[in-house]
Amino acid sequence: MASGADIREDQLQCPICLHLLADPVTTACGHNYCQACLGVYWDKTPLWRCPLCKEAFARRPTLRINTTLRDVVELFRRSAMATNADPAPDGAAAHTLHPPVAAPGEVACDVCSGDGGRRLRALKSCLDCGTSFCALHLELHQRAPKLQRHTLTEPLQNPEERVCQKHRRPLELFCRDDLTCVCEFCTEGEHKNHNMVPLEEEGKDRKAKLGKTQAELLEMILDRLDKISEIKHSVELRKKSTEEELAASAQLCESLMRSVERSREELEEELKEAQAAAERNAEELVQELQQEITCLKTRSTDTVHLLHTEDSLHLLQADPALCHPPETRSWVGVQVDTHVCVDAAVCKLEETLRTQLQMIPDRKLRRIQQYEVDVTLDPITAHPKLLLSADRREVWCVDKPQKLPPSPLRFDCCACVLATQRFTSGRHYFQVRVGGKTGWGVGVASEGLNRKGELSVSPEDGLWALVMRGGAEYWAADHTPQLLAPPPPGELQTVGVFLDYDGGRVSFYDVDHASLLYTFRGPAFTQRLHPFLSPYNNDGGRNAAPLVISPVNQTT
Repeated sequence: MASGADIREDQLQCPICLHLLADPVTTACGHNYCQACLGVYWDKTPLWRCPLCKEAFARRPTLRINTTLRDVVELFRRSAMATNADPAPDGAAAHTLHPPVAAPGEVACDVCSGDGGRRLRALKSCLDCGTSFCALHLELHQRAPKLQRHTLTEPLQNPEERVCQKHRRPLELFCRDDLTCVCEFCTEGEHKNHNMVPLEEEGKDRKAKLGKTQAELLEMILDRLDKISEIKHSVELRKKSTEEELAASAQLCESLMRSVERSREELEEELKEAQAAAERNAEELVQELQQEITCLKTRSTDTVHLLHTEDSLHLLQADPALCHPPETRSWVGVQVDTHVCVDAAVCKLEETLRTQLQMIPDRKLRRIQQYEVDVTLDPITAHPKLLLSADRREVWCVDKPQKLPPSPLRFDCCACVLATQRFTSGRHYFQVRVGGKTGWGVGVASEGLNRKGELSVSPEDGLWALVMRGGAEYWAADHTPQLLAPPPPGELQTVGVFLDYDGGRVSFYDVDHASLLYTFRGPAFTQRLHPFLSPYNNDGGRNAAPLVISPVNQTT
């Protein structure tokens, strides 16, 4: 059998730390490493490879200490120290053993001083003794029966922190009632009958909570990164819309008299200022989001450190607040408005040059018509006297009601119907052909509009509508009903309805003459809104014509 002198030191060195193997483990490819060194190496890499030959493993191997190799290393260590590391005769390649000296940050042996007063690296710490031992001085704990019952752990900088200060026993339990670590003797005193679990079990629970928190933190970071992309994209859309408006305004003004130039410059300045304000607002939002991301990344880093620690005490003594994401601003609904509104400037141009700017009303309506939505009527809400076409885009009233099953959603007194579409944000536009009728009502209604009994037509009751009565009178059913002038040359043929949900506006347009009829103004809406149509009663056949939802491309 070979003795310790027959083995060279480099044969027993860990390829990672270049010290003698400590708790050696052997990979499937046959290479040997310190258990701790290989574990740390694999913790820092996404793939599990052998550091020497780079052979990859499909899953992280579960390695056990090679006890035979550990005994060989210990035999070599003792033999070399006993011979004082004499060089091999005849200039052989044998190397001198250098005892593992504790490097800065490593735990040193509390018993020996090492060569030249240097302290050797500790191999284990004893919680019962409160002392750390190098491989040589640990031997007594491995031989003496009484000392073998002591609790040994990986080297600790301060083993006293792992010992109960009252009973001088290792902290092995966690009291869930008092949220503190205790020893077995504490369970017989002030913590008697408390809910106790082993430190390892509580550590697993804490790590599970930290894992969940880490996932939430990553999700929050991703949400904020998405919000940054959304804001930047919105700025680009707004910038594009601004450029289009500027180009259209310039083209329009080129054909006008010199007096128009001043108005064009005012419009251009207003648009640029609005764009600059929007960009400043977006930059502030992005900066705030980036600050939150920095905070979340810091919290995530702290959480990752705790997730990778095997020290249950350190894990449990960490700030419990790390188990929950920090309170942050809710970014739901935060967005940059991409709509460029130039109504005020355009109205000013109309007042100044009404006879020369005939194309402005048509341009305004076309800009609004880009928000067109596909509207279909909901038969569940239709009054029994109302009939719907097969495509649910036409509605008319008959004299005899149908036999329909009762429904809390159905109008039972007034000849009304709602559309299936419902709006909770944004801008929406639809058109209704109303020609050939003596009475009708068109607009939007809240989902909570009373559908039983007589209908109260006003915004207070959840209805924003334009109505026609007696074949000639047009009314805006506002808080105070407003009688509108009849559109030239007389009868209104097609009504355009524009809903600006966030702006609290509902506007009605005479599509054929591209003119604004009326606008309801108020705070932003809070309820779901549906398109609303009422063909009114049949009136003995005089009002039998249907209301027809007509797409923009069929009327313009």
